[in-house]
Formats: sequence, structure tokens, C-alpha cells
Amino acid sequence: LNTAVGTTGGRGYFQAKYVYDRYWPTFSGTAWSLPVLYSDLRQQGDYYERNSSLILRADLHWIRRESRYLLAFGYHLQRQDALTDIAGTALQGLHPFEGRRDNLFVAAEYSDAVRYPYSISYEEGRTVSATFRNYSGRTGSDIVAREYLGSWEEYLALPSERLRHHVVAMRLRGGISDGERTTQNSFQMGGPPDPLREFPLRGYPSRFQTGKYVATGTLEYRLPVYDLFRGPGTAPVFLDRIHAAAFVDAGQAWGDGASFSGRRMKVGAGVEARADLTVGYWVKIEPTIGFAWGFDEGGEAQAYFTIAVH
Repeated sequence: LNTAVGTTGGRGYFQAKYVYDRYWPTFSGTAWSLPVLYSDLRQQGDYYERNSSLILRADLHWIRRESRYLLAFGYHLQRQDALTDIAGTALQGLHPFEGRRDNLFVAAEYSDAVRYPYSISYEEGRTVSATFRNYSGRTGSDIVAREYLGSWEEYLALPSERLRHHVVAMRLRGGISDGERTTQNSFQMGGPPDPLREFPLRGYPSRFQTGKYVATGTLEYRLPVYDLFRGPGTAPVFLDRIHAAAFVDAGQAWGDGASFSGRRMKVGAGVEARADLTVGYWVKIEPTIGFAWGFDEGGEAQAYFTIAVH
């Protein structure tokens, strides 16, 4: 459970997750109420909204030697409310959407990616996934739409004993939607990695591009820096290792009359310093400090700090 208060408006926010793994399938409930930034939404300035969600999900897992299979399904209750004053404002003929975007979803995933005790990430294999979401009045949604998403991640260990545990990671993600049009669109691209950003693009502002279609790609070179393997006395914190990455991100969101174009492709690059820590004896986290630069229109010099929970 995480709670926060915004220092400007004094609004409260939270994130919470519960997982019950005694039986098959695994059941989970995830809830949050968080601020979401759309940078220069439709060229009319920054727009903030509150995204309040509850996801009820069941995961079916199978393991066959080094291959893992997942089938997941569930219900996502979601509400979007404006935090930016938009009374009487229309952005390119549309008012920003406020209301319910509840959906039923199903997802499938295959992975044969492997890692070893001294690995800093997966080193070999791949992970492939696909997701379908259906928004309709029957699910409680104020819009009718369908979304299809897919991703492919590939990991390659370098064939050299000197470069042991150095990894080249490649990732492709995409999404297609149809149905009712909203100002915020189905997909948003931009910003550093974050649980609420399905299509981050480092070196560019948060959700600076929106569209009915989206495609992103990432190429990373990951390398170990230093093995710590110690904790401060008997405190429930263990410092595992420090590692780094250099990356290139590229992507584009399009639709609403605009087609995919190589000239509209956005490219960013940068470096990250990462650490693997265990807190509370069993929670594994990965704090990351990064710097990215966007090379195309809309890009910026960007410094960021994130924490991932594994």
C-alpha cells in the first residue's frame, strides 16, 4: 500500500495491491487513484486527470521445463476525472473525456527467458504476449471500443567470457484500437517507465503523443558494474548488485487522419544506473536513476528516478 499527497493542490492519492496465491489460478486485486499528465494535449497545453482504477484478475500459469505459459483474464473498473480546469474547453473539436472506461480483458503470454544467480536481467530467450480489451455499456463503460495489444522481448547474452552477464535486450510493443473517439485517445506514448505508462518513450514528455495506433521499440545494452552482496548489520535491507544500461527508444502514435510516417518517428537515447535491493527480507526492488535525450521535435533533456518492484 502506497499513499501520497500532492504538494500543490493538497489532493490525496494511493496505490494498493493484494495477491492470493494459495490455489490455481492466482487471484489478485490492484487499485489506485493517481494523477496522470498529458503533455501539451492536442497542442493546447498540459492536461492533468485523476485515474481511479480497480483491477480484479485471475492468472493461470503452466511451466514446461524452461518454458512458461500464462493465461489471464479479469475486469478493470476505471474512471477518469479532470484535475485541470477545462470548463467550456474543446480541444480540436472534442472535450476531454471524463467518466467510466470499464473493460473486460484477456491476456496470454509465453516465455522461455532465463537468468542465472549472478545475472542482472534475463540473458537468453524471449517473452511474447498479447492482450484484448473490450469496452461496452455491458461492462459499465461510457464508451464502446476494443483494443488489441502485443509485445515481443528478446534477450541475447554476449558470447565472451570477459563480457559474462552482459546482455543485449530488444523489445517491440504495439497497439490497435477501434470504436468511439476520445480526446485522450486509446493509447498514449512518452515519458520514463512507469506502471501506468504502457508505452513509455524516454527523452520525451509524459503522454506527449496520443493515437488510435501505437508502436514502440527499445534496444538496450545492459552490463554489471559491482557486486555488493551485503547488508547493514541485521537491518532488513540487502544490497545485491549495481548495474547499468545504455538504450535507444523509438516510437510513434498515430490516427485521427494521420497515418504512420517515418518522418514522424520519435527517437531518444540515454543511460541508466540501476541497483538490485531486497527490503523487508523478501521484497525485491530496483531503484533506477536515468538520463535521456529526445532527438526529434518534442524531445527534451530528461533526468528521472524510478523504483520497480519484482
